[in-house]
Amino acid sequence: KIFDPPLGQISSRAGLTVDAVGNVILFENNNEHYYFISPPNGYNYYITPSPSGVAINVTTPLSRLNAIWAIKAGEASWFQNDNAARGVAYNPLTDHVYVVSRTGALRVLKLSAQNGDSLGTLDVTGISGGTFPLNMIDVAGDGAIYACNLQVSAGTSDFKIYRWADENAPPTVAFSGKINHSGTTAKRYGDAFAVVGSGTNTKIYSSGGGSPANEWVAVFTTTDGVNFQWTDTVKVGSGRARLGLAVDANGNIWGNGAGTLIGLWNQNGDLLGEVPESVVSSASATVDYAKTSTGEYLFVLDLVPGVSYGYRIFRIVDVSAGPAQAKLVETTPDIGKNTNGNGTGRAVYDGAHNRLIAIATNNFVASFNLLSVVKSTFLPAPGAGMNPQAESKKGDYTSIAAGYALEQNYPNPFNPSTTIRFGLPEAGHVKLTVYNILGEEVATLIDGYREAGWYSVNFDASRLASGTYIYLLNANGHILKGKMLLIK
Repeated sequence: KIFDPPLGQISSRAGLTVDAVGNVILFENNNEHYYFISPPNGYNYYITPSPSGVAINVTTPLSRLNAIWAIKAGEASWFQNDNAARGVAYNPLTDHVYVVSRTGALRVLKLSAQNGDSLGTLDVTGISGGTFPLNMIDVAGDGAIYACNLQVSAGTSDFKIYRWADENAPPTVAFSGKINHSGTTAKRYGDAFAVVGSGTNTKIYSSGGGSPANEWVAVFTTTDGVNFQWTDTVKVGSGRARLGLAVDANGNIWGNGAGTLIGLWNQNGDLLGEVPESVVSSASATVDYAKTSTGEYLFVLDLVPGVSYGYRIFRIVDVSAGPAQAKLVETTPDIGKNTNGNGTGRAVYDGAHNRLIAIATNNFVASFNLLSVVKSTFLPAPGAGMNPQAESKKGDYTSIAAGYALEQNYPNPFNPSTTIRFGLPEAGHVKLTVYNILGEEVATLIDGYREAGWYSVNFDASRLASGTYIYLLNANGHILKGKMLLIK
């Protein structure tokens, strides 16, 4: 790995050492700074000025989050030091990441969630209009992909939402129209965008900035799962959802915009609470939400301390006890160098791998390992609505699997139980996990050592709701997944 110091050339008067846990510490005399670089990839570092004298006081600990992979500005033709890439989404059905880019040409990139490799693009035929033809993107629970344009004057020009039924489908226009709600604020939409639900229960939310800043969140609903209508607006206050919004499991709306506290509103526009300034600065920009089996979390784009317009780190905030009792869990390392003056970006939860996938405009697209800070373990809870049971049966050792194998569950569709069969060519640690369509872990069926052979696991989903579920096998680092349908 090569470390590129962000403050310029290293002088000949530099010192290098390694501490007890393996962090590389570099003193760079030319700019009078220390660099603390965390292995294994060199991305996880921070910088602090070197004072005159003998000692240096470090007040901010190293981030515990490693970047599993990262694409920095300038490392891909579609991702440069500009403001043309702002939206990112994760699809648990395909294990792919989508990034909207306008650099050079309009594209929706498809990346591997595992390693960030480029896997091609979505079809953007016929997409046009708007201040930007596409800006933000999200994925519904059924795997349908939605993206919106940016429209700074949606009262007089059409705001558009496009839909891809799947990665191979052409885009269709899910909504095109003007948003003529009351009030004198700018009717700017497309800076913030969120999709929840699936099929005919899909809901789309959007807001934006403007001058004066938009004080509304527009809500779009559907009766056929394909075509959408603007059916409601929720008033949250001037600019309070202009750079980020998210919807929690109860349908409440989280909103944020630089210069405001993160707030939570119900569908009537009643403020339910705010995240204290002491936890997340009012200068923070975006907000995204994830619920795991052990808690509720926000991901917030914020300033690098002491760097003007340095919107390139994300704060992970535990809001399980509500906004007023929010707790800062961790901050991602600063792996960018560029000024992000618009405060644009987004972070989404990858429940299949327990990672944070984030984009900080003109800085990076990256995947951070959350294993050390966000636990995702199924814990049965009375009345929680889900308490699946699993049973593991030893396989026939006269027939050792030739390779790692995960078979389609049988029966499928099922109600209420089904069998999942997998094979191991060698002994090792095995984890078999079930996720819902939102990427939330609902069951851990196996988590332990297994000998080589074939295994059958019974999955009882009596207390789960009907829908699509993903089962994921992680055996000695080999990851396989399948999809199953529960119909009650």
